[in-house]
Formats: sequence, C-alpha cells, structure tokens
Amino acid sequence: MATILVEVQLYAELRKKLPGWNKVAQIPLKEGTTVREFLGSIGVHNLNEYMFVLNGKGADADTSFQHGDRIAVFPAMEGG
Repeated sequence: MATILVEVQLYAELRKKLPGWNKVAQIPLKEGTTVREFLGSIGVHNLNEYMFVLNGKGADADTSFQHGDRIAVFPAMEGG
C-alpha cells in the first residue's frame, strides 16, 4: 500500500498524545487508514467522546483518509 500524508489538528487533551505536538502536523499514513485506526494508533479508543471534521465536514470514525485530507479532532461538547 502507498503512503499518504494527512494534515492533523488535535484539540484539548489529545495534543498530549503526540510527542512534540504543534498545532498542525503532516502525518504519513498507509493508504486506506481510517480515522478509527489512526486514533487507535495514538491511544485514543473511546471515540464516542470526540467529534471529527474531515475537510470541513463532519465525518465518522470509519471514514478512510485520502492523500491531502485535513482532519480536526475535538472533544465532544455537552450542554443543555
């Protein structure tokens, strides 16, 4: 499988998951990697606690990345 580059933005406590994290990183991934697989690889397993925005639109955890995608991962907000 080919390697692709994905631009990743992590927010709140997720920033601690990647050493030397800056606001945005270009992460090399295997083609076909899903949001779930990427987050699992950095130790994030309870995905119900997060929201995913892929290329400016909501995405689910089983969405596969394409080369050049941009993803932002936020803790889910609760309110009332």
